[in-house]
Amino acid sequence: VNDETGELIWRTDFSTNTVGPNGLSIGYGIIAAGLGDTAEAVALDAATGEELWRTKLSGNMGEGIDMAPLIFDNTVFVSTVPGNTNVFYRGGQKGIFYALDITSGHTIWQWDTTTNNLWGNARVNSGGGLWHPPSVDVNGNLYLGIANAAPYPGNTEFPNATSRPGDNDYANSLVKLDSTTGSLVWYINIKPHDLFDLDNHLSPVLTTATVDGAERGVVLSTGKHGVVVCADMETGEELWRTP
Repeated sequence: VNDETGELIWRTDFSTNTVGPNGLSIGYGIIAAGLGDTAEAVALDAATGEELWRTKLSGNMGEGIDMAPLIFDNTVFVSTVPGNTNVFYRGGQKGIFYALDITSGHTIWQWDTTTNNLWGNARVNSGGGLWHPPSVDVNGNLYLGIANAAPYPGNTEFPNATSRPGDNDYANSLVKLDSTTGSLVWYINIKPHDLFDLDNHLSPVLTTATVDGAERGVVLSTGKHGVVVCADMETGEELWRTP
């Protein structure tokens, strides 16, 4: 839409259902988005609305894409989530975080937001994924806020989520990844073995703070669990946690 006159310049419709929150990312003359229930990432020419590429990130009919992607360094970063408008948190559904080439949509690398294939019981468990864009620092490192594990609080066969023993990394975690390789740098599991859908799902905030008289880069992370965590950007050391 023309920002001065309100005149429609172009419109592209996809007619797919989506849970949301959704959103767009714009860079290098390209608009990137997720298409919800189809688990497809798409890129459009920002000037014309022409579809440049479309990449399906999951063959699991119960997974989707509900976040706004991040465009950085000629790469589209986007994650699947373990559900869509048809079904959520069915066994075997997980969030995978992808780095896609901005010119073609091919996968450069991918990173599983769960450990040990859904914590050792993929027939029952589900979870992980991103609801909101990651953040990126001046060195190109990515900071992710990752959603909850399921089933919660469990089911009749596995009460208190005994189907996923332990902390359930990397659900409900603040995670730092190397954007070039997709490798894990550090993480903090803010709400281990969550029984109540208390995601650490919001985009991390990158800033500086004076700690013990010295200025250092820090990352702030929060979500539905109701606490704010401040960590050293370089080392991942948790500096404080406030309910």
